[in-house]
Amino acid sequence: MVQDKFREGVIAGALKLWDILKENEIKGFLIGGSAIGAVREQGMIPWDDDVDYAVKRKDIKRLEEIIEKKYSGDTYYLVVPENEPDYYLPTYKFVNKTGDLGNYIDKGTKLHGAFIDIFPLDKTPKFVLFRRVQQLLVRVDRVSIDMQSGKMDTGKKLGWFRGVAKLRAKYLSGKSIQKSMIRKCKFFNWLPVGYCYYNFSTPYGVDREIYFREEIAELIKLPFEGRQLPVASGYDTILRRTYGDYMQLPSEENRKAAHIVKGKD
Repeated sequence: MVQDKFREGVIAGALKLWDILKENEIKGFLIGGSAIGAVREQGMIPWDDDVDYAVKRKDIKRLEEIIEKKYSGDTYYLVVPENEPDYYLPTYKFVNKTGDLGNYIDKGTKLHGAFIDIFPLDKTPKFVLFRRVQQLLVRVDRVSIDMQSGKMDTGKKLGWFRGVAKLRAKYLSGKSIQKSMIRKCKFFNWLPVGYCYYNFSTPYGVDREIYFREEIAELIKLPFEGRQLPVASGYDTILRRTYGDYMQLPSEENRKAAHIVKGKD
């Protein structure tokens, strides 16, 4: 299970972020395991170690500016992918470093503190062929970054595109690949019609974390750690598409934190 102090820091950060979103009328909502937690546990899943929000890409820049203005240099801050020299994910992170939470280190990113992930939702075409091309191009960049971190067994289903990923990993810097990946995520955000939304940071299979406009057009509130936090009105359809029977508890051996967190040496 997650250490109580760290868990409390994640919850405090998640509630703080919701207050910022609400105060500034930015439409963000719980997704993934956090949405499951709201439905099934009325809070964080007991063995989870982060909280996941989704925010449409069009609102990300404003959120970035608000947090920088109000919390720059504070114990709360926002990790902006393009601005962090040794950070290669496309995901934003709202960090809580109050008290001694800065003594906790995320093994994957080496960042300190309790994290709330903010996943930008980008427009992607409903027309499947165009969507698949976009997903493939983003995936190639993700695999290149994984290869640079030493995960050479990744991307085995890419076929000859895996070779492209390997070349990019060899000859390009991690930051240039990250910037290329983010540009590809944003590519169809100009679409006025014929689109749905996609979380290009998803760890799941193709189209499992797709969001149709009618599913997220309205938000509803569910109990979450003593507060009422938003989830998409179509949460049941979304969660079943992503996880299957999400109300079924995983086996005992799979009830563990997804992100290994340790105390600072």
